[in-house]
Amino acid sequence: MMQSPTSVNTYLQCPRKYYNKYIKRIREKETPEMLVGTLTHEILAEFVSGKDYSRERLMTIFESKRNGNKSSLLKSQHYGEIKTMLENWFESICVKVDGKFLKNYFEGVKTELKLKSDEYNVCGVLDLFNEDKGYIVEYKTSSKDMIKPEYKLQLGIYALLFYEKFKRLPTKLSINFLKHGIKDVPLTAELVNEAKRVCKLVKLKTLSRDVEDYPCKKSSLCRLGWCVGDVF
Repeated sequence: MMQSPTSVNTYLQCPRKYYNKYIKRIREKETPEMLVGTLTHEILAEFVSGKDYSRERLMTIFESKRNGNKSSLLKSQHYGEIKTMLENWFESICVKVDGKFLKNYFEGVKTELKLKSDEYNVCGVLDLFNEDKGYIVEYKTSSKDMIKPEYKLQLGIYALLFYEKFKRLPTKLSINFLKHGIKDVPLTAELVNEAKRVCKLVKLKTLSRDVEDYPCKKSSLCRLGWCVGDVF
């Protein structure tokens, strides 16, 4: 199985949780937070992929996704949350271009690019990147703008995938916390080497299909029932 940054981080978090989710294929229950993240990413990807970079078009896409979403999990406050994040994102770009045409900012910018590495058995989808300028931006809809270790590992994997695709490292890695703002993550040799090490480790550790090879890692997840699949 080709790994992703999410599955790699899941294994590090708890091997048993990884087994339930990726080998036994027990479906995880959708939550409002998950759906908010999915819809927000879809809206931004559609907006960036177009040629009209107006605020009106961004809101038109938002309304279309809102009306087309049939999930009973999302309520008015969730859509209000999404709208606020979209407005924050758009305003931050307007500030960055400082009165210049928005199309100048989006020139060369691409979204939702899937990359993979056979050597490290990992693939990933870049939320936003510019090949010529060499930057990668990852969106996060989390309530706090804390750069967690799993976020750093994710960007390290993206830097590795970028290198394998374009034969050079990116020049800049950033996380856009859509509720707070953008934070840069320093691109270092240590970051990329750690991504290589972890990907190789998880590749070896996940060859087995025996549940006994995926022990529960004691954590706060235990009380939530991840090991027995109670929350899936």
